[in-house]
Amino acid sequence: MRIAIILFFISINFAYAQNDDYNFRNAHQNMVSGNYQAAIKYYDLYLQQNTNSAIGYQERGICYMNLADYQKANDNFSRAIIIMPMNSDYYINRGYSNMFLELPQNAVDDFTRAINLGATNNPSAYIGKANANLDLGNPGLALTDINAAISLAPQDSRALVVRAEIYALMNDTARMFQDFYTISTKYPDAIYADVKIYTLSLIYDNANADILYINDLLTKEPKNFFLYMKQGFDYYILKKFPEAKTCFQLALDNYSGKSPMASDVLKKFISNCNNYINK
Repeated sequence: MRIAIILFFISINFAYAQNDDYNFRNAHQNMVSGNYQAAIKYYDLYLQQNTNSAIGYQERGICYMNLADYQKANDNFSRAIIIMPMNSDYYINRGYSNMFLELPQNAVDDFTRAINLGATNNPSAYIGKANANLDLGNPGLALTDINAAISLAPQDSRALVVRAEIYALMNDTARMFQDFYTISTKYPDAIYADVKIYTLSLIYDNANADILYINDLLTKEPKNFFLYMKQGFDYYILKKFPEAKTCFQLALDNYSGKSPMASDVLKKFISNCNNYINK
């Protein structure tokens, strides 16, 4: 498993929320409110009577994603695709479930299909494809994908995090620090301001998992400043600012390079943490 902060964005078409079926309406409202178990019960009832409802399977899959039952999520997205094979959102969602299931080639195929079906204006498709290509050991392809995402959403800090990681893997530390510097100018409230409520648990679960993974790596590389920096950013997006500050300080203490931007970036993150701690 690579060192990564993978950010997942589940696509949904709210135009379908106009469905006047009682069970669907209650299911959808519970999903949007984050009550995923209750939503699934209503989707089960709805789908018993509407076995060819692609949106029903799509939204039930989203609920399973947020409950970390990725195989069931994948199964639901696949059923939605069988019913409506030309909907790019369904391929994007299945692509992310494939990432959680550690099937990166399947994910690349799904994201590529989504783009070919018209998701050329959706940065989530390119961000997902970039992460999948990283898992496959293709940083050059990943860089092409993430640059496409950034061209669509230049201020999207989530895409910038992925590109910073790609630059790190390609030993292009100057560009890596430039992206992290851009990110450091945004507080966490701004970083995820456009993320729907029902995707937040995915982001938080991933950050927590990344923290534990990096803890294990640090036992083998206790002087690796980049590991501290990545872990600091995980804490940062979780708004655990004292822990983030400690990690950023350790990154600064262990940085042995000559780039002044590295020091500026880490000091900026530390300053941001202090601003929140002192509120």
